[in-house]
Amino acid sequence: TRLHALVLNATGRELAIDGPLRLDLGSASTIEARGIRLQNAAWAEGDMLAVGHLRLTVDLRSLFAGTTVIPSLLLEDCELLFVENADGASNWQLRPASADWPDDTAKRGPSVLLRESQVRNCRLRFESPQRQQPLVVSVGAFLLQLQAGERWLATGAGHVNEEALSFSGNLAPISALVQGGPLQYQVKAEAGSVSLHGSGSFEDVRNGRGADLSMRFDGPDIAQVLAYLGQPDLSTGAFDFRLDLDAQGPLTRLALDGDLGSLEARAEGELDRLFRPTQGRLNAVVTGPDFAALARTLGVSGLAAEAWELQADAGFEPGLVRIQALSLASGGDRLSVSGVLGTGEALAGSDLEFTLALRQAAQLAAVLGKQLEAPEALALEGRLRTDAEGHASLRARAQYVDSVLAVDGALGALSGPFQPDLSVDFRSADPRPLARLLGDLPLPGVPLAVRGRVSRPGARLELDHVELELGDHRARLDGHLGPQLRLAGSEFEVRLDTPDVADLARLFERPGFPHEPLHLELLLRPEGKGLLFRSRRADSGDIRLEVDGRVADLAEPRGIDARFDISLPSLALLGFLVPGSGLPDLPLAAGGRLENTRDGTRLENVQLSSGTLRAAVDGRLLPGHRFDLTVRAEGPDAGELQPLVKWALPPEPFTLQARLAGESSAFELTGLEARLGKSRAGGDLAISLGAPKRITGKLRSPLLDLSRWAGERTWTDPGPADESGASPPPAFVFDDTPVTRIIDYGVELDLDLGATELDLGNTQVRDIDLAVRLAGQRLDLSPFSLRGAAGSRLTGRATLDDSGDEPRLELELRGQDVRLGLAAVEGQDSSTIPAAELHLSLSGSGVTQRAMASGLNGKLRLYQGPGLVAAAGLQVLFSDFLTELLHLLNPFAEKTPYTQLDCAVAAADIVDGQMTVSPVVFNTREIAIFSQGTIDLRTEKLDLSFNTKPRQGLGLSTGVLINPFIKVGGRLAEPAIELDPKGAAVSGGTAVATVGLSLLARSLADRFLSSKDPCGDARKEIEKRDQ
Repeated sequence: TRLHALVLNATGRELAIDGPLRLDLGSASTIEARGIRLQNAAWAEGDMLAVGHLRLTVDLRSLFAGTTVIPSLLLEDCELLFVENADGASNWQLRPASADWPDDTAKRGPSVLLRESQVRNCRLRFESPQRQQPLVVSVGAFLLQLQAGERWLATGAGHVNEEALSFSGNLAPISALVQGGPLQYQVKAEAGSVSLHGSGSFEDVRNGRGADLSMRFDGPDIAQVLAYLGQPDLSTGAFDFRLDLDAQGPLTRLALDGDLGSLEARAEGELDRLFRPTQGRLNAVVTGPDFAALARTLGVSGLAAEAWELQADAGFEPGLVRIQALSLASGGDRLSVSGVLGTGEALAGSDLEFTLALRQAAQLAAVLGKQLEAPEALALEGRLRTDAEGHASLRARAQYVDSVLAVDGALGALSGPFQPDLSVDFRSADPRPLARLLGDLPLPGVPLAVRGRVSRPGARLELDHVELELGDHRARLDGHLGPQLRLAGSEFEVRLDTPDVADLARLFERPGFPHEPLHLELLLRPEGKGLLFRSRRADSGDIRLEVDGRVADLAEPRGIDARFDISLPSLALLGFLVPGSGLPDLPLAAGGRLENTRDGTRLENVQLSSGTLRAAVDGRLLPGHRFDLTVRAEGPDAGELQPLVKWALPPEPFTLQARLAGESSAFELTGLEARLGKSRAGGDLAISLGAPKRITGKLRSPLLDLSRWAGERTWTDPGPADESGASPPPAFVFDDTPVTRIIDYGVELDLDLGATELDLGNTQVRDIDLAVRLAGQRLDLSPFSLRGAAGSRLTGRATLDDSGDEPRLELELRGQDVRLGLAAVEGQDSSTIPAAELHLSLSGSGVTQRAMASGLNGKLRLYQGPGLVAAAGLQVLFSDFLTELLHLLNPFAEKTPYTQLDCAVAAADIVDGQMTVSPVVFNTREIAIFSQGTIDLRTEKLDLSFNTKPRQGLGLSTGVLINPFIKVGGRLAEPAIELDPKGAAVSGGTAVATVGLSLLARSLADRFLSSKDPCGDARKEIEKRDQ
């Protein structure tokens, strides 16, 4: 358990020992375990390490002698897995599980002496997205022995993937690895046909002095070695790499003949030591065929696949390197460096000149990790120097197309912190190519110049007379920005001077600004914990802006003391803020005061006006992003709001006021009151902008006056006309228009709406109550109720559920004493309107109107009592065809403004889109009408018959002809009278067929038309059917 806790705290991974654990104590104690497993990273599969058998022997007496001696170590049947994922994480990145685990990285533990180590049947596997195939190194047997206490001998055999692997070598004395001094070694390794041979000696292995050695590395194809290492194919072909070091007196002669396939390296020179040489010289040349492949080994992509060459010629002296020439060239691109490079701390005493010439600046963008279209050339030259203390200075010039940047000044100590103090001068006749190079910055194609001094002493950024010129427009910045470029700790002045605001805005593709000059001077200055701000000058033509105030504490920036006064000659000048809004040409004035108080900021007498419109805001902005505000708006003509609210409002006075209290994520509107003409409404709302967003509340209106819009018809485009000039009729009433879908925007509604009176001009509706519930993709309108004229009442519910594969509609309506006031005419007594009893239920689903109608189910029941039906009112409700049909059925309707209705009954049943209409009875003072038939909602085909019969005792005048039988066919979108006994078979049938159909329809209708109470008989039949 203690071992488990130690490993978990040190690595953050679980250690498990599934097999036996044995401990033999003695002068040489042995620990032996089987079935050892180390947990992998959470995202990786399997174990990171599995060891079948471990045996470790420790000399206990050596634990007290300073060097721990391990006489023997045996590992058998082990698996080690190294994995990298696509995000760059690796499973060997271990971490302490506890923050309290001590950091011992800076402490050197006691030395360990391993006398003998054996590894049998072990395998290492490395997987990475960058590798085409995993690297698998299998060790069949490996032996490391210490002979005579000073020489290590090693032998081993195994495989690298499918290639046989062997290794042997020796090294002595081992004490030189820790203490320095002379060292001899010999090593030989072979993997398939690839071999590595090396041998030699050092006078002092720690600094590489007195090296006398040779090494050879050869094989048939270097690409195979690169594949083992997971590197791109930067070279191919046979290779024979040789390195010889020959100690001659105080200097060691170096000769490198590096034939690495298509990549070659040559070097010669003399050095006093290999590591940090202080005397000698070195000349080297490295060439290769594919610079892009070389760049990919460094993690850079997007460079051209061209031949490349690296040259270096340098001399070494105490404390410095004299670079005669250092260059990297590929195609026509070249980087060159020459001068003196200090080797001491912070590169003190360096003096380097550099040049960079690129045919395409995209090459540099690729090195910086960006893929840009930048085909133009880039040139850079400069000089970098450091003094004896390591403080650097830079003078450089860069040119890209016609953009030139020059910098000159100090960079600070290279060891840190970075504290530049630079004079900057940038000029460009057209900065757009540079903007594309820097990542599509929105710079226009006019001359741009920036000059001034920029420095960063400590954490703030100093701007000293930084001037910008963009075409004819000027700006200047002076001062400093605080740490992390924030306003806290900042103080600066901004000056802007432009002869034409519209021209400046046009450069950045922002239309709608006025053609006025603009002069702006703004001061920002720290004041205690806060910030002072003041507009010393701000005017643009007739526009005036005055702002004067302070932020009391930048840690709580809502605490503001300020006075402001803004004047605009026209709201249209703000059109650039809301493009396409069509703001009216009305003046705007805004003014008021913000006062910082102990508990926030108080808004005092904040007034806005535009034309005859007025608005006022009072209240407080509180800590924690909370607010408590009262808002009021009013005006004599609501029509002036049309450009803002996007719909026409009547030219009547309006007021709107409410209290807003809460915070940005959840607030309430209480005491909401609105008036428009005679209409009034009010209530309370609670709005939460969390997840999900939620709006709840209650709104009530004592009067909604819609009489202004009553009777208005919405004109729609009739579509293209045919050759005769007439507009083609629509194919279907219920076409393939998609049904309104409910998209889950994460908004929930729970609203109770009501109106005491709704004025529709020729009728009034009272006591409207409606509950609206929206959750996810389901909308419920339930309950719903209203009262109409003469005590009529209508109740119902509706549901649209879009949570399934297709939206589903459920509708239920019930009416009692319903009087269709919309069918009345002006001045008609509401008590004379026929009262009706109504029951309508519908259910269906479908993604289009046609699909939903095709599967509709439901029924309609309508029972209407006596009253007067206005002919003009019917024309408002019904289409021209229905009006013509009613006149055809009842010729008396054309003679008088009212039809005296005794009663009416209508019933329809819908099953899977098939509507059966029967019976329908319309009984007037003069005539009785019976109808029945079917409507196929899938095809919208009509098959309806109408039988008429004069009432007994009616004296028919000359010229009044009753049509005893009429048949209506066609489709819903284009109905047609197919059979008219008065005029013949309109659809083209023969007279015999006409007579036969007429007799058949009459036989079905006689029992209702001959009845003394046809409506009562029809109702009894319907109620019997519904039982």
